[in-house]
Amino acid sequence: MGSIWYNYWNPPYTSDLPNYFNEQNYGWAAYLKDDFNQLKKDLLKIVNERNGQLNGYFSEDVSNDASKWHTLAFKTWGIEVKANIRKSETIQSLLAKYPEIVSC
Repeated sequence: MGSIWYNYWNPPYTSDLPNYFNEQNYGWAAYLKDDFNQLKKDLLKIVNERNGQLNGYFSEDVSNDASKWHTLAFKTWGIEVKANIRKSETIQSLLAKYPEIVSC
Protein backbone atom coordinates (compact mmCIF):
# COMPACT_ATOMS: atom_id res chain seq x y z
CA MET A 1 0.00 0.00 0.00
CA GLY A 2 1.26 3.48 -0.79
CA SER A 3 1.27 6.38 1.62
CA ILE A 4 -2.01 8.01 2.57
CA TRP A 5 -2.37 11.62 1.46
CA TYR A 6 -4.47 14.54 2.56
CA ASN A 7 -4.24 18.19 1.61
CA TYR A 8 -6.44 21.14 2.56
CA TRP A 9 -5.02 23.49 -0.01
CA ASN A 10 -5.21 21.73 -3.35
CA PRO A 11 -8.54 19.94 -3.72
CA PRO A 12 -9.93 17.97 -5.34
CA TYR A 13 -8.11 14.82 -4.30
CA THR A 14 -7.54 12.58 -7.33
CA SER A 15 -5.42 9.64 -6.09
CA ASP A 16 -6.65 6.06 -5.86
CA LEU A 17 -5.49 6.03 -2.21
CA PRO A 18 -7.95 7.09 0.51
CA ASN A 19 -7.66 10.71 1.65
CA TYR A 20 -7.85 9.78 5.33
CA PHE A 21 -5.97 7.66 7.83
CA ASN A 22 -7.48 4.23 8.40
CA GLU A 23 -8.57 4.11 12.04
CA GLN A 24 -7.82 0.38 12.20
CA ASN A 25 -4.10 1.20 11.97
CA TYR A 26 -4.17 3.28 15.17
CA GLY A 27 -4.94 1.74 18.55
CA TRP A 28 -6.05 5.05 20.01
CA ALA A 29 -8.84 5.37 17.44
CA ALA A 30 -10.76 2.54 19.13
CA TYR A 31 -10.31 4.33 22.46
CA LEU A 32 -11.92 7.43 20.95
CA LYS A 33 -14.87 5.43 19.75
CA ASP A 34 -15.24 3.53 23.02
CA ASP A 35 -15.16 6.71 25.11
CA PHE A 36 -17.00 8.99 22.70
CA ASN A 37 -19.77 9.85 25.17
CA GLN A 38 -17.30 10.77 27.92
CA LEU A 39 -15.17 12.80 25.50
CA LYS A 40 -18.27 14.65 24.31
CA LYS A 41 -19.33 15.33 27.92
CA ASP A 42 -15.84 16.69 28.77
CA LEU A 43 -15.71 18.87 25.65
CA LEU A 44 -19.19 20.30 26.17
CA LYS A 45 -18.27 21.16 29.77
CA ILE A 46 -15.22 23.11 28.57
CA VAL A 47 -17.19 24.87 25.81
CA ASN A 48 -19.90 25.80 28.31
CA GLU A 49 -17.27 27.19 30.72
CA ARG A 50 -16.20 29.47 27.86
CA ASN A 51 -19.80 30.51 27.13
CA GLY A 52 -19.50 28.74 23.78
CA GLN A 53 -16.47 30.77 22.75
CA LEU A 54 -13.53 29.01 21.13
CA ASN A 55 -10.41 30.46 19.52
CA GLY A 56 -10.60 31.40 15.86
CA TYR A 57 -8.45 29.24 13.61
CA PHE A 58 -5.22 31.01 12.74
CA SER A 59 -4.83 30.03 9.08
CA GLU A 60 -6.79 31.74 6.36
CA ASP A 61 -5.52 29.00 4.03
CA VAL A 62 -7.90 26.60 5.76
CA SER A 63 -10.78 29.00 6.38
CA ASN A 64 -11.11 32.62 5.35
CA ASP A 65 -14.23 33.13 7.46
CA ALA A 66 -13.11 33.44 11.09
CA SER A 67 -16.71 33.15 12.27
CA LYS A 68 -17.01 29.58 10.97
CA TRP A 69 -13.86 27.76 12.03
CA HIS A 70 -12.97 27.67 15.72
CA THR A 71 -10.69 25.45 17.74
CA LEU A 72 -10.07 24.16 21.22
CA ALA A 73 -6.50 22.88 21.35
CA PHE A 74 -5.16 20.26 23.72
CA LYS A 75 -2.00 19.50 21.77
CA THR A 76 -0.67 21.26 18.68
CA TRP A 77 2.36 20.04 16.71
CA GLY A 78 3.38 18.04 19.78
CA ILE A 79 3.10 20.96 22.21
CA GLU A 80 0.63 20.36 25.02
CA VAL A 81 -1.86 23.04 26.04
CA LYS A 82 -1.81 22.06 29.70
CA ALA A 83 -4.55 24.47 30.83
CA ASN A 84 -7.00 22.73 28.50
CA ILE A 85 -5.68 19.20 29.10
CA ARG A 86 -6.23 19.56 32.86
CA LYS A 87 -9.94 20.15 32.21
CA SER A 88 -10.53 16.68 30.75
CA GLU A 89 -9.37 13.51 32.48
CA THR A 90 -10.41 11.56 29.39
CA ILE A 91 -8.20 13.59 27.02
CA GLN A 92 -5.41 13.69 29.61
CA SER A 93 -5.50 9.89 29.75
CA LEU A 94 -5.62 9.55 25.97
CA LEU A 95 -2.59 11.79 25.42
CA ALA A 96 -0.61 10.07 28.20
CA LYS A 97 -1.39 6.63 26.80
CA TYR A 98 -0.63 7.60 23.17
CA PRO A 99 2.18 10.18 23.12
CA GLU A 100 2.48 9.72 19.34
CA ILE A 101 -0.66 11.85 18.95
CA VAL A 102 0.71 15.25 17.90
CA SER A 103 -2.53 17.20 17.53
CA CYS A 104 -5.70 17.06 19.56
